[in-house]
Amino acid sequence: MAVPVWEVFAQSHHVANLTSNHTRYVLSLALHYGPDDLCAFVRSWRLHCPETHLVLFVYEQQLNTLPQLGVELVVLREFPATHAMNQWRFYAFAAYMDERGQHIRGVVLSDARDVLLQHNIWLNPHVHHALRNQELLFSLEGNYFGDGKSHNVLLQPDGSFPGAEYGAKLNMQWIEECFGSEVAREMQAHKSAVSCAGVTIGSRAVMGSYLREFLHVLESVASARCKAINGDQAIHNYLLWYLGRKGKLGFNAVAFGNGVSPVYTVGYGLPVSVNAMGQVLVSRGPADHFVPDLVHQYDRNAKLASALRTAYRCSEPMQITTIDSDTVR
Repeated sequence: MAVPVWEVFAQSHHVANLTSNHTRYVLSLALHYGPDDLCAFVRSWRLHCPETHLVLFVYEQQLNTLPQLGVELVVLREFPATHAMNQWRFYAFAAYMDERGQHIRGVVLSDARDVLLQHNIWLNPHVHHALRNQELLFSLEGNYFGDGKSHNVLLQPDGSFPGAEYGAKLNMQWIEECFGSEVAREMQAHKSAVSCAGVTIGSRAVMGSYLREFLHVLESVASARCKAINGDQAIHNYLLWYLGRKGKLGFNAVAFGNGVSPVYTVGYGLPVSVNAMGQVLVSRGPADHFVPDLVHQYDRNAKLASALRTAYRCSEPMQITTIDSDTVR
């Protein structure tokens, strides 16, 4: 259930690079972010996937401060007080794909401030398989709902990470607030691994089905309070683990654990470092390391975030280009 595009976008929404021959897209909400917040995200995608079309959803007041570098900016209306920002982005994603998604073959819905790319994500075998088989790719954080246990060794080098137990309890709280205690108990009993709503990958068709089902659950199944809290992750997991387990999901899905998925969630994983190439290196042991394709939640550790910002030369100013609104229509 997508709302009309004119209720999501500003009446005269500004864009850069409106016409694009690319078939791979990244859609990301960037409200209130400045160039420093988006530097590593934009530069890493430009480095590893220059053929991918980046779309950032922003407010009009950001147009004079955000750089382009091939990035499309779409101006949103102020979202209603009844909805949290995390939920409102799904209306924007759905409206954008309905209006301009005719050429999209593969799409990533992604957070921006705490995400960076390290390889060409479209060459990942799991991503390739998901696109070919019309499956939505879910990535698991590595902790279970409610029991506080982690699939992997919890990384807490300086105490900056919330930890698996905290993350599990928080997700359980969101599930209960959105869907009630009975659903929460059922999901907890299955010890479902939490899937992060921050990065989701799929084809245009399967992503469209995901967004329609997501918005239907938000509007017609979840509690009214769910709209006002960080209920996006609760709905994301409700789709995968509640409806999916019952065979009631309206699309095909596949889920991979942390360290197997192309998306590596730093906050619930193994020890990491930054190698001489400026890449996040994940360590399974003294002689067992790998470089994940996409890194999420790296900003939970200040030292790691600083090292990556240095690697991507984020202390240097990014070029700023103004946008002519007359080119919109």
